[in-house]
Amino acid sequence: MQFMSRLDLEAFDETPFAHVFERTAADGYALTTLAAERAIQPDADQRLYTMYYPVGLDVPLPGGARIDQTYEMWRKAMLENPNSDPAAIFIAKRGDEYVGLTSLELLKDGPAITSMTGVSAVHRGHGLALALKLLSFRYLKEHGYRETRAQNDTTNPPILRLNEKLGYQRLPGRLEWEKPLA
Repeated sequence: MQFMSRLDLEAFDETPFAHVFERTAADGYALTTLAAERAIQPDADQRLYTMYYPVGLDVPLPGGARIDQTYEMWRKAMLENPNSDPAAIFIAKRGDEYVGLTSLELLKDGPAITSMTGVSAVHRGHGLALALKLLSFRYLKEHGYRETRAQNDTTNPPILRLNEKLGYQRLPGRLEWEKPLA
């Protein structure tokens, strides 16, 4: 089952989580945006996709589906989407290696949507997903958003726990059934 969660950004206080930035830095990670990376890395888009692809395969979806996109499909969905902004795609990196991301869809007449948060398997456990989400909240507040939403599947406990820890409130869910016709 998938459901949407919402977070009231006006009421959100990042103070209890602020330590995560010191932790990630102490562990050798830097946080940036795709916009900043494009200024110094001519192949930033391709490098982000190279990190994104295996992370996307880890995301559980209804019916056992997986995010399995070619570079062109990913580019169209994430980078060429009219609700996308490279300054709203947050990247965690260690040295020159991209190891995590949070990307936002900036809806013109609605809340922002976190379209993806993920960290490469070998870099999990360092607080990167939390740090990236916090950066996205700062960005959204600076740009006048009062609410952010995330859509998750009930089969993704790690992101559900993180969203709950941050104070997301579940909205009514939806159930999907599939019946083979043959």
